[in-house]
Amino acid sequence: MSAVYSKFSFDDDCVLHFAMRYALGRKTGAPAIVCKVLKRDWSRFAATSQRDIQTEIRSAISEGRAGDPCDVREWRGILDLPIGEE
Repeated sequence: MSAVYSKFSFDDDCVLHFAMRYALGRKTGAPAIVCKVLKRDWSRFAATSQRDIQTEIRSAISEGRAGDPCDVREWRGILDLPIGEE
């Protein structure tokens, strides 16, 4: 039996988006942990937030500011996630 989760509240959506921004470019354990949570709860984000997160990650990767290669691999995993419906 799989769990069904509701969409994030505005505040929860914002806090996780802030965590992503903090972790993006860090060369610590933060990117792996944040990516794990983003993947786990991706369907709970609003589609606009999913798009915004992917846009910011894509920009950071293309500008060389997404961290070490191991971090970039983590962030690319987020880019592979589908955008939900509005």
